[in-house]
Amino acid sequence: MDIHKKVELEQAVGKTPSKPSCRICRLIRVYLLFAIPTLALFWLGVDFGVSDVDAQDLVVKVVLLVLFFSIVRRIYLDFFRGD
Repeated sequence: MDIHKKVELEQAVGKTPSKPSCRICRLIRVYLLFAIPTLALFWLGVDFGVSDVDAQDLVVKVVLLVLFFSIVRRIYLDFFRGD
């Protein structure tokens, strides 16, 4: 579809194109999506019935693992991919 026709159709319908959210905003939303339920579970003291696994230790290890992979991914994208 021609870009001019698309703009004309959007103006005729009265729909304005929404701006996509920035990368930082999306990243913050994803972190909050996982952080708030995790903190709520700790605050409420929910027991999952697994006595051998320390829940806080597990969350710390998962967060560190995600941090490690995100740093490695960023290094790959910035230095080795070269786009």
